[in-house]
Amino acid sequence: MPKFGSHIIFAELARRKRPDLFVDHHENAYRFGAIGPDTTLFMFDPATNKPALRKGMTAALEVLDAVNRIKEELQRIAAELTKPVDDIADWLSGGITKDLKYTVNTALEAVFLAAKLGIAWSANSININNPVFSKLGGLPADFIKNSDHAAQRWVITSTDNFGFPFRMFGHPYTDDGAWKSPLPTGNYDEWWWMDLLHYRKTGAFAADLLSNARGPVQTSYARGYMTHVGGDVSGHPFINSLVEGPFRNHAYRHLVLETLSDTWLWENQGHGDILDARLDRKIHLNVSDSEQVAALVVQSMRRVYQPPMVPRLLRSGYPDEGEFLFAYRFMQNYLRMSTNGSVPRPVPPPDNPNEVIKEIMDLLRNNLPGPIPGGNADIIDFLKALFSWFGKGLTLLLMIATLPWAVLMRFVALAPRWIIYIVNLALFYIVSAIRTMLCLTGWGYCSSEDFRNFGFLKDMIVSRDYEGNQYPQSNTSIPKPPFYWLVSPRKVGSRHEPAATIPLNPNSRGKRPDWMVDPANVMDKHAVFAFGQAATPDETRRLEMRYGGQSVFGNAVDLSIALLDGTVPPFDFDLDGDRGSGYKGWETLPNDYYV
Repeated sequence: MPKFGSHIIFAELARRKRPDLFVDHHENAYRFGAIGPDTTLFMFDPATNKPALRKGMTAALEVLDAVNRIKEELQRIAAELTKPVDDIADWLSGGITKDLKYTVNTALEAVFLAAKLGIAWSANSININNPVFSKLGGLPADFIKNSDHAAQRWVITSTDNFGFPFRMFGHPYTDDGAWKSPLPTGNYDEWWWMDLLHYRKTGAFAADLLSNARGPVQTSYARGYMTHVGGDVSGHPFINSLVEGPFRNHAYRHLVLETLSDTWLWENQGHGDILDARLDRKIHLNVSDSEQVAALVVQSMRRVYQPPMVPRLLRSGYPDEGEFLFAYRFMQNYLRMSTNGSVPRPVPPPDNPNEVIKEIMDLLRNNLPGPIPGGNADIIDFLKALFSWFGKGLTLLLMIATLPWAVLMRFVALAPRWIIYIVNLALFYIVSAIRTMLCLTGWGYCSSEDFRNFGFLKDMIVSRDYEGNQYPQSNTSIPKPPFYWLVSPRKVGSRHEPAATIPLNPNSRGKRPDWMVDPANVMDKHAVFAFGQAATPDETRRLEMRYGGQSVFGNAVDLSIALLDGTVPPFDFDLDGDRGSGYKGWETLPNDYYV
């Protein structure tokens, strides 16, 4: 799937293009809806079906949420109150204290990220103990440290330890050896709700949300959800073209590349660095509004999905409102931790007198007190504004009184500041490298700065032709080599699946993620209707042969608008673009049984 940031972009662009479709609009509910079925991932269906465990996790989330909000407020207040002190120190030291503060903060960030990488790496570690003892039959068994090392295939299987915990998830039909086995076809007992919402009755569920929504919050959520459907149907095949295979067969590689695409597209569309995006705030709803959304979603699930098409991992099969709200809060905390700030590239100190004078003038200008704060605001906000006003005034007076010293120190400090800058730049690259490694192992976002530092990241999000114009690639052979998910599946032994099809991709060679929103990526409505009305996989395949390689579904924005204004009905397409585009759900690959 395109990831969270991309879906928010699709939704915002659709509303900007057709504001007439969004009467009584609630922006945060709309963006929450744009994340759509991905929210239900955070219900963790298999792990949280015990009431006591879910209650404990909910309580922990509430405590974490409260602590985070208090911490953020205290940090904001502290920043306002200590800014004059920091400016004075910067002023009197010639800029050295500010540069050293960056050094300390960046070094701490590097330590934190290194610890996180250590956790991720230990989960994916390769055992390198010498297995040669297994060949020495006369050697005492106690001499072998681990009995597993005596296995004939130990050397090979020990390298297939990368991907925890991500390879434990994936499509219901993912076949990945000991990591994940495919579920029986036609049996939904162990499906996650996220899977059901992506692969079965996808359009019917989105339509039910929209037809039963009441009020601005529910209606905006349902509209946003419909843009998720449009975004997946048109955008998922593009992500698959980067992966060179479907999510079903390459879940781990898919996870990494969709995250890279999210970072790149977020900046490309003018939103800046996704690490600074605070996506949790963009989908924040108060208690009453979130309960309205939960009620709508749960009721639609019960209407659209009927036994036997109901998973049994949750206590009652269907999630209740509390379980959906648990997922929403968990996702918010995940987004807060993932997009709560980045380490900026260090700014070089001045290298000529004009730049020194400009730096001095900027400091003076930043501490002009401005008008006296009014008394109409909240008392706490008024007192903070008043203290800030006095602080700026005193700081400005002190700066004026010590101006000759400050000018002298700015010139004297230039040499040590350049030395500190070189150290800071090295620390910044260390942080960037660790952050990139974490992203490439699936443990978080990278920064837009990382794309500038490591050019190979851009190459990973450029579409390529399929070998022989055939799709999809089968799962990579088991056991897998280390770092297999970072290269094309065909380079590590992947083959075409039986009855592979010509891919219907809204892209051609050399496209980047902005192709998912490019107006030049035009939809063919007649072809969309033909695929939506296809009764069997054979009919779909004939259409694939007819339209193969063309941009049938167009860009995510226009398809979302067409779904919302009724130009195109919400057909029950597979939202993963599993075999290219245009397929509905099926039970056996391929089969004539649609659900």
